[in-house]
Amino acid sequence: MSIPSFANLLTNGNFDETDSRTGLVHGRRLDQLSANWDVYTSIPGWTTQSGRGIEVQASGTVFNAHSGNLYIELDSHPNDTTTGSTNSIMFQTVNLGIGDYILSFYYRPRTDTANDNGIQARIGTDVLLNLNAVTSTSNAWTQYSALFSVTSAGSKNVTFEATGIDNQLGGFLDTVSLLQRTTDGTSETIPEPSTLALIGAAMVGLGIKLRRR
Repeated sequence: MSIPSFANLLTNGNFDETDSRTGLVHGRRLDQLSANWDVYTSIPGWTTQSGRGIEVQASGTVFNAHSGNLYIELDSHPNDTTTGSTNSIMFQTVNLGIGDYILSFYYRPRTDTANDNGIQARIGTDVLLNLNAVTSTSNAWTQYSALFSVTSAGSKNVTFEATGIDNQLGGFLDTVSLLQRTTDGTSETIPEPSTLALIGAAMVGLGIKLRRR
């Protein structure tokens, strides 16, 4: 029997893939961001949908990254070239066939202020997870995952949005993966993360159904 393998369907899920694009606030090149931070319109694999941009922080800027050297904050620092809310949205488009998937990522709150660290994860317009912890009760990287079924194949946007107070201080995001369940002919396996958060309602529109466990 072969051992099922799982490939991340997302590009740059841990945000450590870099290139020469420059930041909007300090003009720092992404591939030279070994320390400190900057805000980018896009990074490899991910694009700003709205807001001030994607704030990329090097490990140690506020916290250490969960994996690698870089992590994301989406309640981004303002700059001179964009307008609107500092709460930003980023997305990546993936092609998904019919089947079962799990979206998983690590989240960490920045402040101890209620409703200040919100991060929402969506597939298309369908909300998979809506997080808003505070540091006094959750001051560590924690894995959150949502298991869902795609019943209509096609392109889907994987979206993360800052939903807390619009104050340049928000929840952190790292180590994002999108995995499809694979079959070896006799058994089916899907990874079970440390924290599996599921919503039991059927989803329509994009042909996505969240599975109840």
